Amino acid sequence: MNMKEVRKRAKTVGVTLETENKADLVRAIQAKEGNPQCFHSGRKLCPEKSCCWLEDCIPQQYAEMHAQKGVGARTGPWRR
Repeated sequence: MNMKEVRKRAKTVGVTLETENKADLVRAIQAKEGNPQCFHSGRKLCPEKSCCWLEDCIPQQYAEMHAQKGVGARTGPWRR
């Protein structure tokens, strides 16, 4: 997600944190939603497989998960 989308999500859930730091804003959203505040915390793998922040937080894990599932326009064998 880009910062504009993150700010929109923050507004939707009632987070009023004024910052240009994406990690701080995402963690505030996670806290407000009652989720662990773990965005960009240094994890190599995340147990939260359905987290909407996973693609930005741990892109390698996200890519590997979706390559295994065949999700996306370029991952299916029919596209190679």
